[in-house]
Amino acid sequence: MNYRPKKRKTTAIERQEERRQHIARTLEGKGLYIFENITKGDLWLPKKSADGSKGPIPPGGQWKGDDYFVGLVKNRDAKMVKVLVSPQEQIMPQKLLVDQPDRVTVEGVVEQIVAGDMQPLNEGEPVIDSPKSTVLITEDPLQGVEILMD
Repeated sequence: MNYRPKKRKTTAIERQEERRQHIARTLEGKGLYIFENITKGDLWLPKKSADGSKGPIPPGGQWKGDDYFVGLVKNRDAKMVKVLVSPQEQIMPQKLLVDQPDRVTVEGVVEQIVAGDMQPLNEGEPVIDSPKSTVLITEDPLQGVEILMD
């Protein structure tokens, strides 16, 4: 017998909040691009651009937007002119240093800075360890070892 737990009934306020979250997820985009209207008429955008306007965009007019507007490129209503910020650059946000708590040492307050060109760990030059001392392996493994029996 298959037992499927009953789904809890949601209230109107919960359904409304779920709808808002769903709409926010579908309208969300990544990156920043410049698009151009290639239609013969004015183009009204399905959501606000990065500049904050929805249109009308005249023929040959340009606007900044995220990858949500790539659907207009697929429908041949617009063309992508330039990539300003790629989605991969937007995924790796910089850690804000102003949000870090102050560290106070004996010398005073330590300031934190971001190093501009950090090198990945695997691309450095290999470190060659020089042998510190030569270890001889003897034929007798118990040389210098005394066994005490009670």
